[in-house]
Amino acid sequence: MDASLLKTDSRTETCAEHGEYTSRLYIKFWSKCPKCTDAVRLAERAESDARAKAKKAAAQTARANALKLSSGLVGRQFDSTFDNFEVSRPEQGDVLAACREYVQGFAYDSGNGWTVPLTSLWLIGPPGGGKSHLGAAMVNHLNAELKAGARMHSAREIIRLLRSTWSKDNPPHTPSYETELGYVQGRAITEEMMIEDLGNAPLLVLDEVGVSFGSDAEHVQLFDVLDLRYRLQLPTVLLSNLKTAELKSALGDRVFDRLREGATVRMCSWASYRGEFARRVGGAV
Repeated sequence: MDASLLKTDSRTETCAEHGEYTSRLYIKFWSKCPKCTDAVRLAERAESDARAKAKKAAAQTARANALKLSSGLVGRQFDSTFDNFEVSRPEQGDVLAACREYVQGFAYDSGNGWTVPLTSLWLIGPPGGGKSHLGAAMVNHLNAELKAGARMHSAREIIRLLRSTWSKDNPPHTPSYETELGYVQGRAITEEMMIEDLGNAPLLVLDEVGVSFGSDAEHVQLFDVLDLRYRLQLPTVLLSNLKTAELKSALGDRVFDRLREGATVRMCSWASYRGEFARRVGGAV
């Protein structure tokens, strides 16, 4: 090849901001000021990074909102943490420490999936002792730290969720959302999908066990969820005011047997927070 064809013409140009520079001819175009070109590239990269960061933040916010909506928590439960659980007696501190230790048994690896505690945890005691606070604190911790999709429902709520799928006119739907590829329309949720959803949550906190609950049909429906969790070796935290014999009667033999296998029981037998608060402000107990 003729060496003259590879020759690049050059000339001296002056940039209003950076002064003189050598401009080179590339086919039909003379090169711009290299410092200006670098500045434009840096600005474009910064803009691209900002867009990516904003997109990631939006995705994280959407994920957090989705976890919040599906968690089963309501109202003040979203503010329930281990740190704001009131401890005034040694036994309260012991139960708090047990709950903290329990959630430390959860971990997620993209290659191997979830590592979870192999035992369930029962918090048993009279009303007003903060069992629901601790249950919500476990859910909040796992969802904030691990984006786990942990859930907390009363046994009654689970039955309502399952029965809501029976409606032909107004069944629950999965969320509709937008992706880079377009809009994704939600779809009606079947009872089987709801069971899968509840059964596959890394942690399910089952609250108010035995409250207005106990028909044969309800036992069967709750068994479907808890049996799936049992087969998948996923833990369930149980919160109840009932004694063991009353729990067995309320849940039914099959559900009770699934929950009690390997369960660690922590007694929350201290006085009610609500009663103590009423005494402090001079109200009736």
